[in-house]
Amino acid sequence: MYRLIIADDEKKICTLIQKLGCWDALGIEIVAVCGDGLEALESILEKDPDIVLTDIRMPGLDGLELVRQAAEKGKHPYFIVLSGYQYFEYAHTAMKYGIADYLLKPVSGEELNQTLKKTCESLAQRRKIRQAEEELEQWRKHQRQDQYEKLFRDLLDPPEAVSDHPGEWKEKYGLDFSYSRSQAFYLGCGAAGDMDRISFGQKILELGEKVLNGERILAFLGICEDGIGGVLNFEPERSDGARNRLDAFFQDVLSLARRQGLRTVTLGVGSVADALSGLPSSMASARERERAKAVLGGNRMIKEEDCCFSRLPLEMILDKKRRKAFEICLESFNPEKAAAWFDSWERLEQGKPRIDPERLFEIREWV
Repeated sequence: MYRLIIADDEKKICTLIQKLGCWDALGIEIVAVCGDGLEALESILEKDPDIVLTDIRMPGLDGLELVRQAAEKGKHPYFIVLSGYQYFEYAHTAMKYGIADYLLKPVSGEELNQTLKKTCESLAQRRKIRQAEEELEQWRKHQRQDQYEKLFRDLLDPPEAVSDHPGEWKEKYGLDFSYSRSQAFYLGCGAAGDMDRISFGQKILELGEKVLNGERILAFLGICEDGIGGVLNFEPERSDGARNRLDAFFQDVLSLARRQGLRTVTLGVGSVADALSGLPSSMASARERERAKAVLGGNRMIKEEDCCFSRLPLEMILDKKRRKAFEICLESFNPEKAAAWFDSWERLEQGKPRIDPERLFEIREWV
């Protein structure tokens, strides 16, 4: 069904139009009948019609001003103007302002329905074009996501040889790395019950495209196995701008995560790469920093300057006595003692350099 508004300050004209129109046959629903231009504008904003049948001369706003103000507010219905003979030239000139058609008063049923039929056919064609454009955009979006995911698979598990040539990256991934400096980041997302991770990930991707791209700054984001990978590509003189955009992006991510009921999100920021061959290393450092939430806590960005850790080997951290204590916890299947064992790490480390998160992951694997 198409939605239509009638606007005329003569009630008898409004009544006549309602009687003459073959509304059901044309698939049209009259959603409002207005007596002046201001009321018509208000109805257009509220009802979002497909067609507006309006008098050229009305109190409040005339037909042309109604078209102009509706367009300023983002509304573009098909306008059909009603005009008396004395305003014929005025109405004819108005066609260049985006008015689809006009009718001379007094209106006959045949003329009205022919004009409405032609307008409905134009609307149907416009809907088909819009649907085709939306389908094409969806296809392009899926193509881009496939390209991004391929990129991040290779960054997380890089091939032996990585090219520095932007043309080879474009050929392989279909992406333009237009600028000389790049930086990877990795967003880790904590669990949140039955939350749809794919839906949340898509929202993050849309947010990233909106917030991170800017003047001489490009952003590529893709959903990875346990998080979201990203790369910023920018000119060296735009380094501060890239950093500011990443800060703003993470603040928006935090707000979105709270609304979605997500417990923790952590953004690891990788090292800056002055050549494309350095991107795998940048991604590796971003992953390491995201994993540092095990020591530093989540719901924060973790950068290079945050990661000053003790690099003691595992055997120096986890001595025989502590191993034996945990083995006893496992043998007795006592979760309270196990929790106390892990809590003792914090007491042990107070006043000392923080343990490298990678050592903690080694302990977890040993356990």
